[in-house]
Amino acid sequence: LASRAAHKRGMLLESMGRRVAATQDLMTVCTAAPVKAKYGQEACMDAGMWFYEGGEAGRATRAFQVAVRRDPTNDRAWSNHGVVSQQMGRFEEALRSYKTAARVRPDAATHYFNMAKAHQDAGRVRDAIAMFRRAVIVQPDYYEAKASLAGALTPLRKWGKAVQLLEEAMTLRPGNAEGLYLLGFALMHVCGWEKLADVMESLQTSVEKRLSAGE
Repeated sequence: LASRAAHKRGMLLESMGRRVAATQDLMTVCTAAPVKAKYGQEACMDAGMWFYEGGEAGRATRAFQVAVRRDPTNDRAWSNHGVVSQQMGRFEEALRSYKTAARVRPDAATHYFNMAKAHQDAGRVRDAIAMFRRAVIVQPDYYEAKASLAGALTPLRKWGKAVQLLEEAMTLRPGNAEGLYLLGFALMHVCGWEKLADVMESLQTSVEKRLSAGE
């Protein structure tokens, strides 16, 4: 009962803008609530996100560690733990968390995408490419995965494949300035001058729209 009351108080404090006090209550619940209590898991997740948003990576890691001990099948908790670990430069630890998240929920493309990003941060280009490909296979309409896979292929000079992926990606987000820029860059390397002219025109239009919108 005390833990449940602390959880409710923590959420109330957060709604009042008193996040520091709120996280103290939620961490108390996170560590003290009965293992099977759903509100205990929710407290761990909320506290972890609040710590992360506040730049307290160490405390966020602690909250997500308790969350996965409470429920090892919580793929979101494993993924969040990986994100924080990666931010702290602990790439191998992040990869272990992402891999566990993917084992728990193999149909979630974001877990493979996160693995790819961690491999990139660790300087393992080919491993990153493999995981970006896996993300695209699991979710063919995953724009970020297709664009990132194209970008990862460019150091290997696989420009033709990069162009193909970026053209597919742009059907998912027509007018995306970053994607158009990457596509234009890749087209230059395959001498796709006719297509390049259209891409650069679209890029100019996209940038002008952003500027007029104050973005």
